[in-house]
Amino acid sequence: MTMTVSKTLGMTVLSLGIVGCVSQPNESEWVSVQGMPVPQNVVNTLFERCQNKSGEYSIEPNAMDQCLLQSGILRASSFYDITPFLVEATAKRLNADTPVMVDDATRLDSVEHQGRTLRLNHTIIDDVVADINVDQFQKVVPELVMQNTCFAPPMAALMENDVVFQYTYNDAEGQPITAFSIRHADCK
Repeated sequence: MTMTVSKTLGMTVLSLGIVGCVSQPNESEWVSVQGMPVPQNVVNTLFERCQNKSGEYSIEPNAMDQCLLQSGILRASSFYDITPFLVEATAKRLNADTPVMVDDATRLDSVEHQGRTLRLNHTIIDDVVADINVDQFQKVVPELVMQNTCFAPPMAALMENDVVFQYTYNDAEGQPITAFSIRHADCK
């Protein structure tokens, strides 16, 4: 995710009332918006910058969390609560680049979101259903997609917080080929 996404999230997360922070952050308390632990020295440096921006004693209860979130860092304990907003931000970010080719034959057309669901809509650009071995497609593609979804760090972090990835594939004429979902429990 980019800094822009973090800024968008910062405004949304404040409405959730994330607990404010005016004391030095604790070890292992902070993660990136991708769910990865952030080294304490990075958090401390950003914390100091936030204090210098706002003044050490005039800081509002949520201002420190907002400042750190704008740098892409949030409280680990808040990650689950803001996951729907991360899903929304992810969809917006991906849609900014769509349509985009994901390989020689597959185009990502759009991404939709609802709560903890992210739906990725694809087109196989050079084939029609009548020319596709749909049974083989349905055996091979979900397994490949699952491996990529389950083990890519940003996606894995979302999945660990109950996000469902739905994938749809249509042929060059818009006819459905297959649709499937991947949940954390599907990852092996």
